[in-house]
Amino acid sequence: MERLFITPGLRIDDHQLFDTETTYKLSIAYLLPTQTRLKGNFGTGFKAPSLYQLYSTQDFRGGPIGDPNLKPDKSKNYDFGFEHHLLDNKLSFGATYFHNKFKNMVDYDLTLNKYKNIGQAWTKGFEIESTYKPIKTFKVSFNYTHMKTKDKETGLKLARRPENQAGLNTNWVFREKANFNLRTTYNDYNWNNGANTQKVKPYIKVDLSTYYDLTKNFHFFCRIENLFDRKYEEVRGYATLGRSFYAGVKEKF
Repeated sequence: MERLFITPGLRIDDHQLFDTETTYKLSIAYLLPTQTRLKGNFGTGFKAPSLYQLYSTQDFRGGPIGDPNLKPDKSKNYDFGFEHHLLDNKLSFGATYFHNKFKNMVDYDLTLNKYKNIGQAWTKGFEIESTYKPIKTFKVSFNYTHMKTKDKETGLKLARRPENQAGLNTNWVFREKANFNLRTTYNDYNWNNGANTQKVKPYIKVDLSTYYDLTKNFHFFCRIENLFDRKYEEVRGYATLGRSFYAGVKEKF
């Protein structure tokens, strides 16, 4: 069938500490005559703890934060959704539902100040995205993610995973070799610790960037992060930068 696409995948990891692990993924897509694409994925995952997570001793209190007894993170996941195009592909939108199950998830415990395994956990939710490109040089994109999480050992939510996230990105090619980009990011409140006793406040952040191709090989860039100098935290107690300005030149060979 010309409208049906099936892509299988197989991966074999040979790890010195955690032996051999085989994971797989199956992706399916089907194109409808109505400019709609149905899609779905099913697979498994394997992630060995990093050397830092296993052996680091850089705790601010002088103790170890790594744990050499950590087990690898294993997962099963699936998602399905659709994409639809309108107005001669100037407008597109889509939605995806996802569900992930984890065994021995590696996470940082702020109470113990070290990495640990979470025996059983899951995340699930949906994503919505849309793009509008009225002309070749101007594009607006929007995305939104709603995610529920659960540590099945405690019945509580996983730490540092916002329930709602959204983004709005505007890109304008105002000259043949120049680009202007404005990105707005929203993060909902989330729990800073696995005990769900410390909240991280929600925040909105705006970033501005532009570039210009001086020559074929030289590229000038300029960006302002946290344009409105908002005070926010991604992890409670760890301050982030205020308004920051960067500029420079990159060379391509």
